[in-house]
Amino acid sequence: MKANLLSLFCLLSVSFALCFAAHPNLAVQTGPTSAPTQTDASADSNIKLENWAKPQSGWLYVLDPKPEAVGPGGRIWLLDPQTAKVMGSIRTGDNADFALSPDGSRLYVASIIEGDSSELAVIDTAQGAVLQRGSVEDREVANVLPSFSAMAVSGDGLVLRVLIDTPKSADADSFLLAAFDTRTGDFLPKSVHLGNCGLGRFISYPTADRFNFLCPRTEGPVWRWELARKDASTVSGRP
Repeated sequence: MKANLLSLFCLLSVSFALCFAAHPNLAVQTGPTSAPTQTDASADSNIKLENWAKPQSGWLYVLDPKPEAVGPGGRIWLLDPQTAKVMGSIRTGDNADFALSPDGSRLYVASIIEGDSSELAVIDTAQGAVLQRGSVEDREVANVLPSFSAMAVSGDGLVLRVLIDTPKSADADSFLLAAFDTRTGDFLPKSVHLGNCGLGRFISYPTADRFNFLCPRTEGPVWRWELARKDASTVSGRP
């Protein structure tokens, strides 16, 4: 296997693919209170599939943020660990991140386009095709190589949440979780506000409206969130 694959930091198992209906548009959550707007980011796209095979059970997606000799940006490799072969690749921009649906049918990939704007692509893993493209502002990205993803799909597959950082001042941040409805292909109009949470991560995420989230800047290390509605804008967490 190529030497540069040894530095990869994120592994996710691939399950057999089941298809969902595609939606032609992707909406954008741009802030803690703003409604989403429809966007087409294809002109500025830096997420592109290359050399793709339909994933099989046990294959892995691996995020390589700085591959050698392929120019700027990163790659997501599709690997068969039994044969140690690369079965597909996705070229990305900088600060890439991804989340896989529980059934393996959809891969959600985000990477920087310019400044604080990221492209978000929804990929049909069976066909190796991008179904939707859009942009999302203020996606949280780490200045160093992160050890976990800031994106996650609920265990029931209904919602993708993306951690957003909207600075209130030079020394104060306001973190929120934007929610993308995987059935309609739209971001929900409101988000879950996490205060000055920091670069948190999901501990468990069984359903679209119930999850445990780690906030490293708060007193209680793990907060449990139970949403009365999937579009709740403010929720009280508890340790």
